[in-house]
Amino acid sequence: MESCENIFIRKELHDLYSSGEVSPLGDLYSLEDLALTVKELNEKIEFYKAYKKKKIEDISNEIKSAENEIDFLKKVAISTLKHNKEKKVNFPGSCSVSSRRQSANWVIDDDEEFSSVIKKAGEKGEKIDGVLKIKETVSVVKKEANKILNMWEKSGKLNEFIDEQIAHKEPEGVSVSMSYVKEDVDQDEAEEIDIPVAKSDNKSEIEEYDGI
Repeated sequence: MESCENIFIRKELHDLYSSGEVSPLGDLYSLEDLALTVKELNEKIEFYKAYKKKKIEDISNEIKSAENEIDFLKKVAISTLKHNKEKKVNFPGSCSVSSRRQSANWVIDDDEEFSSVIKKAGEKGEKIDGVLKIKETVSVVKKEANKILNMWEKSGKLNEFIDEQIAHKEPEGVSVSMSYVKEDVDQDEAEEIDIPVAKSDNKSEIEEYDGI
């Protein structure tokens, strides 16, 4: 009987929340179920917080793994084009693969340290316009960072600001780009379809209630 009463109280709480109307429960004893419901909801929140953190870590690892595989496959593409003495290959209706000379680029290994270096350089009168993009957090604009690092390298100021833990220069090499033909989406096929769910008339109001 107690279990059935709990279901009624939970349903009462659910109905109150659904209506958005704050009103007193039937009696003080119902507060026990209210408190236990709050406990369960807090546990659900903590579970999803931990789950979200784990998923972010898992997704970050998957992204890194995919990026590593892309880098490897691009090297294979460059090797294949070079072996066949081709710079570009077209696959009509699908994609194209091409290679081109790529100038040497600086790789920022520590964004935070590099940002600090750029700020200090600005305080010393160095032109740092456009190198840092400041929103809620500071991020390095790679293209502008390359410009200022090349300028410091030519002027002999590089060692004054940068060490190998902050940024290093990759040698000149070859990059590969891939372009893909966009496929038209059939609007009829893409249209969402509502699937009706049959409801049994024999279900009681309590049986249809899933809880909070």
